[in-house]
Amino acid sequence: MNLFIISVGNELLSGRTVDTNSNLISKSLAAIGIETTGKLSVPDEKRAIMEAICFARRMADTIIITGGLGPTPDDVTVEAIAEFLGEKLVFHEDVLNRMKEHFDSRRLVMPENNIRQAYLPESAIPIPNSIGTAPGLFIKKDSKRIFAIPGFPSEMEAMLKRFIIPELSDTGELPERFELFSTAQIPESQILATLEKKLSRDSLMRIRFYPSYTGVNLYVPKETATIVRELLSDYIVANSEKKLEQVIGEILRARGQSLSVAESCSGGMLASRIVSVPGSSDYF
Repeated sequence: MNLFIISVGNELLSGRTVDTNSNLISKSLAAIGIETTGKLSVPDEKRAIMEAICFARRMADTIIITGGLGPTPDDVTVEAIAEFLGEKLVFHEDVLNRMKEHFDSRRLVMPENNIRQAYLPESAIPIPNSIGTAPGLFIKKDSKRIFAIPGFPSEMEAMLKRFIIPELSDTGELPERFELFSTAQIPESQILATLEKKLSRDSLMRIRFYPSYTGVNLYVPKETATIVRELLSDYIVANSEKKLEQVIGEILRARGQSLSVAESCSGGMLASRIVSVPGSSDYF
């Protein structure tokens, strides 16, 4: 299974807003074995969105579209999807009632323009929005899956975790499961040289390397995870995305020990990383 992401919004193309959504989506789905084959940012224009969907369908079997689901005239993602699929927009009373409840909970009167958010393509399954008003939608057609979710990061992340990941995980089509290793004090090239001692080229090609300033994260297929753990045992910090400072803090707290630092040329960088962890005053 592979993925194509379409980010909709004039603000993304102008540079006024940074597209953090697509990074989170790619990262989250890579953890369950779904490879992102491409990303596109398009303006709030129906034709541009339709062309992006057409291209994405040739590249991947799963498409996630973020943005353009609001109540204003420039929010045209739903209309673009319906037109691309040749479907009518169908009114969902349950979606409207959910929006009304949202406004009632905030003691506000729902504006008339929000009603348009209750119209979805006829084959669409609404995705509930637990934070805002705009529903997401899910369509499965011709062996392809299309998800459309809001561009607002907290709403996007909630739908990703509560609906999209469970939906894709339950299909039984995931090629392989991955185990995550966070490493430190070893560069990417040395990790590769170490793994080459026991792993074939085909096995190495399935490992995903994510280097950063503080270390390298590895997504390793389950069948080779034991070998990787043995080879890199001196450098593995955690089986998660925890950073070194988080793991050290947990060890210090468990041992009832404390840590002090004196810095000069590093200008407080070490202390800054340590105190970036909530609760670090327990040991620092």
